[in-house]
Amino acid sequence: MNKCQSIFNIVDKIKKSHWKNDTSNAIANDVEKLIIDLEPYKDEDKTISHLSFLLKDLLEVLSIDYISAEDQRSASILLIDEITAASNCCCVEHA
Repeated sequence: MNKCQSIFNIVDKIKKSHWKNDTSNAIANDVEKLIIDLEPYKDEDKTISHLSFLLKDLLEVLSIDYISAEDQRSASILLIDEITAASNCCCVEHA
């Protein structure tokens, strides 16, 4: 599976999640695997670098103990929107 498809699969999984207690852990594991897959990247590849940075931010958001699952979901979705935009650029550049 290519990197673009992996990114879109994780984005889709997050958007469809019901955000129960174990959801963030499952998503975090997938995001960690994707970061490992993206790195190392070439210094001149700013899009992949930006995408990796956003994914690391998402990991941080997923690790925070929120009062409600909905708060965590909302924070995650904001980052997911940025990741989607960055991955669209990345996938066009690397097609």
